[in-house]
Amino acid sequence: MMMKKWLPQLGILLAILILVSVMGCTTIPPNLVSKTPSAASVDPETGIQSWIYWINQKDLGQLYSLTPDEIARQVFYEQFVEDNKDNYLLKPGFTFTQYQVLNKTVNGSTANIRAVLYLQKPVSSNSTQTETIPLFFNFILLFEHGEWKVWDQPF
Repeated sequence: MMMKKWLPQLGILLAILILVSVMGCTTIPPNLVSKTPSAASVDPETGIQSWIYWINQKDLGQLYSLTPDEIARQVFYEQFVEDNKDNYLLKPGFTFTQYQVLNKTVNGSTANIRAVLYLQKPVSSNSTQTETIPLFFNFILLFEHGEWKVWDQPF
């Protein structure tokens, strides 16, 4: 007789426990909803680091992939390759060894970074000796497609 008295409350309690358990297992924490990074979570210098890496690898395809969409609509890949065929930074033996940020301004998904990049290169075309020279760059960066896209302008 006593069991019949508690049976409805036990059923309701069991239903609530099942409901809470199922809801707890099916909800997604907000930090896992989006895997795409935001501009605020990625340092714009990663764009410059990628640019330096692909310059050092002499890979025009990857360099072009770092071009912001607006620039890519104006400068097609074939033109980019043609314009860079005599680029001295892409010569064998020319390598950026490090960089130093002189000024960084970030505003949402846009950044402007002025930096000095140190280029190691042969002293002359037939020399085994190298020298390091500073080159100054003004980088315009736009956060697109989950990464910082890079375009350099004269300093």
